[in-house]
Amino acid sequence: NEPVINLSETQRAVNEDFTQDILITVALSRPSLTAITLPIIVDGDASTEDFILETTSVTVPAGALSADMIVRVINDTEIEPSELLGLSLGAPLPVNSATLGSNTRFELQINDNDAATLAFSSSAIAQVTEGNTLVNIAVELSTTSFEPITVVLSRFNI
Repeated sequence: NEPVINLSETQRAVNEDFTQDILITVALSRPSLTAITLPIIVDGDASTEDFILETTSVTVPAGALSADMIVRVINDTEIEPSELLGLSLGAPLPVNSATLGSNTRFELQINDNDAATLAFSSSAIAQVTEGNTLVNIAVELSTTSFEPITVVLSRFNI
């Protein structure tokens, strides 16, 4: 009877500035007499600029009950939407050494921690006289944003 393989957790969300290693444990239902190697299949919209995966496979040593996959999040300065990193376990090697269980996929949501800044251009200073004078005010965004930006202007009397 082959051991069954599952992951200790299947999802997590972290901010991009998360600095600790993320350990995902590959657990066997019982020890195996041989080492079991599982390829790690990577998918999702997170790029290799957003994370470091320590290895492309994980090996549970003979006689052991578990081994860890290690992921590190990279804190960049790019303003971007949340990204998803998917890690799935491939077929165990040697063949017929173990069976994949129902929890063999881990999803990591990486939430951005960067923000664009707004600035009024130097030509935004204008003198107007009373009446129906229109003034164009240029607002500059420091970088492209993937989120809508709303600027609320109020008028006041000086």
